[in-house]
Amino acid sequence: MVAVRQGSVTVVWSRCACSAGRGNTRRTRLARRARRRHLPLSIAAALTLALLTPSSASAQTRVLGPGGWSYFGDPRAVHAGGKTFIGYTDLDGYSRVAEIEKGRVIRQRRFGPRSRVDDHTNPSIDLQPDGRLSFFYNNHQGPRMYIRSTRYPYSLRSISSASALPTNTSGRHGYSYPNPLRASSRLWLFWRGGNFQPNYSVRVPGRWTRAETLALGPCCYRLSDGRLQRHRPYAKYDTDGQNIHVTMTEGNEAAYRNSVYYAEVRPGDGLYTATGRRISRLGDPPAVRDLDRVRGAAAGQWALDIATQDGRPIVVYRRRGSDGGREYWYARHNGERWLNYKLTSAYSRYEGQIASLTLDHETPNTVYLTANGSNGRHEVEVWATPDGGETWSRRALTRDSTVDNYRPVTPRRLTAWEEAVWFSGRRTYYREFDTEVIYRLLEAARELAKRVDPDKGDPSEVR
Repeated sequence: MVAVRQGSVTVVWSRCACSAGRGNTRRTRLARRARRRHLPLSIAAALTLALLTPSSASAQTRVLGPGGWSYFGDPRAVHAGGKTFIGYTDLDGYSRVAEIEKGRVIRQRRFGPRSRVDDHTNPSIDLQPDGRLSFFYNNHQGPRMYIRSTRYPYSLRSISSASALPTNTSGRHGYSYPNPLRASSRLWLFWRGGNFQPNYSVRVPGRWTRAETLALGPCCYRLSDGRLQRHRPYAKYDTDGQNIHVTMTEGNEAAYRNSVYYAEVRPGDGLYTATGRRISRLGDPPAVRDLDRVRGAAAGQWALDIATQDGRPIVVYRRRGSDGGREYWYARHNGERWLNYKLTSAYSRYEGQIASLTLDHETPNTVYLTANGSNGRHEVEVWATPDGGETWSRRALTRDSTVDNYRPVTPRRLTAWEEAVWFSGRRTYYREFDTEVIYRLLEAARELAKRVDPDKGDPSEVR
């Protein structure tokens, strides 16, 4: 372990500062090579990542270990019982969860079965009403969705053996991107299913309901074997406890000129626009293009996160700019229409790999993003708006990094202080990454987290 004090910042680097479960010393040859290459880089990255702006009172950074995550499986981090639980995939092909209490890593657990190295295998976390946690994970388009649960509340001390979700839509595309959410006293699980479309099932007493499709991507493109395949929508989800909110695009940003859409899922009823117009009933999936349009079509466009505040949805997304970079946009519904605001742009050496933007779901006028730094690397920043997107304040979480930083998130349900998680290193592809998972505790109050005024401002209409 290496601990360095730099001003008001403490950085702790540890290869394994906690229990990581059985088989922790049995590494694959590939992972061992990756760790040897990355070890000096990890220490340097942890030190450079520690630099904060003077407005931050104090911080502590920990490197949880080699790993990362995909963008479309959530929640990736949850705060409950005074602890934070973070899910990621490691460089051995296993899913992992870390348990952290106010900056102290208590333990980590590794879940099998082992898969090929792929950042899509990160687990998504559900907090049960009694405080136990469930973890949903799968191989990328794998044949099974695995489910494990803790045996004790707010603790990884003991975890059940894996069970498998017993339902899926027909097709050869398996399971990807689990999203467990609780609405109307039921557990809903969303994923991309066998038919390559957004699917869902609901946990009712004693069983899971039959898999249903939520919405359908446009037809069609031709597969290598000559068959036609619908485009696959990419979706992000949130819940307000009663209803579920979803944003999605028609397809992959590299294969389709996407628009950004929204729908409210009312359990036992149907899909609705933000103004309350019914789109379709559940069980009768509409075309994605029939959902509530947030923003019109553009190249390189992807919906990246969704949350609600005061009963109204907020969506963040990225799109290709006129100069080839990725623009970050923030959209909110004011009760009558969607208002879209541009934050900033980011540029990447690897097409589409770095431009990252997520909402703080507890204060969704706050976003975490990666921006271009003065050192030529991508840095993590926190942006907040006091007026619903018109103006923004920004704060750096990293600066002068020697490696790129990717896909920051903040734990769901955390309000008492600020924590952020991201991964850092080299990533060129979802199967080619040599990165470390970084956790940061910021003990300072959220000075930038102001309340959104949903009625202020009248930006130019952009569709």
